[in-house]
Parts: sequence; C-alpha cells; structure tokens
Amino acid sequence: MALQMKITPKFNVKEIIDSTIRKDWFIFQAKAFELGQKAHAYMINYIKTHKHRVGGEGLLEGSIHFYPITGAVMVGWGVGLISELPKYWYVVNYGKKVTGEDFVPGMGKIRPVVFSDGDADPNKRGAGTGQMWTLKRITGANELLPSKIRPLNYIQATRARFNANLRNLLLKLKGSK
Repeated sequence: MALQMKITPKFNVKEIIDSTIRKDWFIFQAKAFELGQKAHAYMINYIKTHKHRVGGEGLLEGSIHFYPITGAVMVGWGVGLISELPKYWYVVNYGKKVTGEDFVPGMGKIRPVVFSDGDADPNKRGAGTGQMWTLKRITGANELLPSKIRPLNYIQATRARFNANLRNLLLKLKGSK
C-alpha cells in the first residue's frame, strides 16, 4: 500500500502578488530598479571592505557594472557580466577552481616568503593581510606549502542582502493598502 500525502502551502502566491506587486505595479518597478542599483553598489563595497589582502588594484570591483533591462511590462537588471570580469572572479568568490578543486597559489610549487608587513609567519597563515612581495620556489619536502584561497563569497552576500531588501519592499507595498 502506497502512502499518500497532500502538502498545502501556508501562503497563497497569487494573493501575495495581488496584494503587493499588482496593486502598485509602477511603484514596484521603480523600487525594484532601485534595489538593483543598491545591489550593484553593495557588491562593489563588499569586495572593497572584505578583501583578505591589501594592495589590490580594484580590477574585480571595477569590472562589475549595472545593466538595466527595460520593457513596457517588466523591469529587469543585471549586475556584472562574466565575460567582462577578470579570470579570477570565481576563485575569489568561491575559493575554488571552476572544476571544484582547491585553488592553491603558484600551483603549490611556489610560496610567499616576504609580505608588505614582514616575512612570512606561520602564525598568520590564512589570516594575514599584507600584500605578497617575494615568492620562492618550493624545493624541499619539509618546506611550508602555500595554503588554499579563502572564499570571499561576495555573490552570496549580495544575494542575501537583495533578498532581505526585496522582502522589505513587498512588506511595505502590502502595508500601503
């Protein structure tokens, strides 16, 4: 005998749309467009303020642009085009290569020995903030291997902020009946 069950959601999507977006469609479009601009600014600021090392040139932040997509019955936008981003955008965000393997600087064959804040210090491993100045080829089995890149998760942080802002917008529109 097969077990049957019925799942009924606790909310009605049509009711939510009718009481928020459809009621004030033009206001929603304008506010949603603003949310896109805020998401763009947040992503750039997040990268700038959460960098693991100082001395970056801002290439990643500078390559992320806001792209409006407009139409008579829709509002849309995009933040960043993968084709315009530096090759390392994926590694910076996820801390891994596209293939899923850990990204280790120098393919694990070289290691940093001097940083802007002094010589390499095993106690700062993975937590230092100085810019790398000098590299050394790893020649012996007892040498300290470079550590993998820590993910910045700027895409996930922006998505979470956007979702919270969208929920707030929908609540405001629903409350203005």
